[in-house]
This record gives sequence, structure tokens and C-alpha cells, in this order.
Amino acid sequence: MAVRPPVLSAALALLAAMASGRAAPSVDGLLDGLLGPREPRGRVVVAAHVEPAAGHRVLVVELRPLGDAKLVADPGAVLRGTAVDGITWLAPEAKALAPGRSYFDGAVRLALPFRAEGAGEVRARVDYAWCLVGFQCLFGEEDIRISLPAAPSG
Repeated sequence: MAVRPPVLSAALALLAAMASGRAAPSVDGLLDGLLGPREPRGRVVVAAHVEPAAGHRVLVVELRPLGDAKLVADPGAVLRGTAVDGITWLAPEAKALAPGRSYFDGAVRLALPFRAEGAGEVRARVDYAWCLVGFQCLFGEEDIRISLPAAPSG
């Protein structure tokens, strides 16, 4: 069985480092040399919670890119409330948008105010664009459902 030159080069580099007492090259570095550049990895985590505000509440959604993922600045991200009995949305939507930029620098926070009168939960949907930079861009969507505490009695 013939050994391909990249495998031989990696093996020789490892043996030379071991023989000279130098630190051996990392396995990741050797694999990058053998297999070429790695495919980027990453994802977007969506977290949501409700905050109190004067006379109403606010649904807060945070989009956090992890790994090689980045959130696209244009078209950005949009949070829209879903119709639920007892929920009155005080704004039609919340947007994060940065025209003229490729990506946001990090996490994106969206806040949408609402009033709740006897509702057991609040629902919304967030739509966003994100990329594994230099590899692939995708559209993401997440349906949000958060239970609301019961109103205090008495």
C-alpha cells in the first residue's frame, strides 16, 4: 500500500519533533495539513425572557452567535408578537438592522413591549439571517413561548 506524500510529511514532522525534544505539532494542525481546511462550525442560540416595565412587560429575545457563526446585519433580525387572548402588543415588531454592514459584532437583543391581562403565556416569532462566515448563509426562525406567572390575587 502506497503512502501519500501529505501523510508521509505529517509523520516525518511528528517524528522529527519527538527526536529533537521539541513540542510535537498539534493533531489539529496535522489534520488540517492532511485534510485541507476544516468546514466552519457554529450556530445561533436564541434565549428569551420577560422583564417588568412601568405599566407593562417586555419580551426580551437575545440571539447569540457561537463558533464561526455571525448574525447578518442586513436584513438583520425581527421579533413579532403572536396573537394570544389577553396579550396586547404595544409595538408591531422589534428590529435589529445595520444597513451598510455585513455582520453584527456579537449578540443581538430585541425587546417588544406588551400588556398581559389574564394570559397564561406570551408567544412571538423571531426571524434572522446568519452565516458560517466564508461558507454558507442561512435564515433562522424561532417560535418563542414563555409562561407568565399568575396575577397575584386579593
